[in-house]
Amino acid sequence: MGLFTGNFYSKNLRMTTQINVIFPDVSNDVTPLYSTYTDITGSMHKDMAKRWTETNKSTDIPAMGAFGANQDRNYLWKYADVHVLSASFIKCRNIGITYSLPKDLIKKVNLQNVSLRAQVDNPFYWASNGEGIDPESFNANSGTRTELLMPTYSLGLNINF
Repeated sequence: MGLFTGNFYSKNLRMTTQINVIFPDVSNDVTPLYSTYTDITGSMHKDMAKRWTETNKSTDIPAMGAFGANQDRNYLWKYADVHVLSASFIKCRNIGITYSLPKDLIKKVNLQNVSLRAQVDNPFYWASNGEGIDPESFNANSGTRTELLMPTYSLGLNINF
């Protein structure tokens, strides 16, 4: 687990970045509850198609039938070991670049400093779970990936008189 912060300078140009590294870690898969799939003719989680049936007995995914209490079946399925995945990841938190105008140029207009900045937050990540799940956006209580951390872009202008 760690954080890499990089600051790179070259004359009037500065680049910054932060990269977060989390190894090893585990989390649950995106696990739908059985009760969500009473009508299985529509879209379903890939595991539901592989569940135990009379014709598919060689599986570790339980049947979806009328036996047992729905709530018990839901929780046994939701928190089963088969849904534990790696939550190790590498995430770039931000990349920024700042350009400061040359001092001899801005002194002509009685300014001390003028800089332009561009930054992107959450531009990319790599997760070892193989499911495309961002471990930081996973909600273990509902078994869903919500609130995805989308990239945000910002531009700035700094003028010192």
